[in-house]
Amino acid sequence: MFAFLLAALTAVAIATLTVPLLARKRPLAGRLEHDLAVYRDQLAEIGCDQERGVLDAGQAEGARLEVQRRMLAAARQGEPSAPVRGGPSNRLVIGVVGALP
Repeated sequence: MFAFLLAALTAVAIATLTVPLLARKRPLAGRLEHDLAVYRDQLAEIGCDQERGVLDAGQAEGARLEVQRRMLAAARQGEPSAPVRGGPSNRLVIGVVGALP
């Protein structure tokens, strides 16, 4: 009975280590699209605020430049500058986790 309990606990520990290592990261394309949509809305609000007289021309231009700067920064983060690796190979993960018990 004790050996069965130890085997079950070992299997749980191996599964706990293996699943995150084998999981693949999803790209953040949805995040980039969301951020750009928010920035477009901000640009539209700046135009509305200028029309209502809340912002003068200089303030509106400064706010537009800041939002455009953030749009460019978000777009740069969304584009990988180097090839993205998929993480450790499945063989390596299984070998390391198999050697642990």
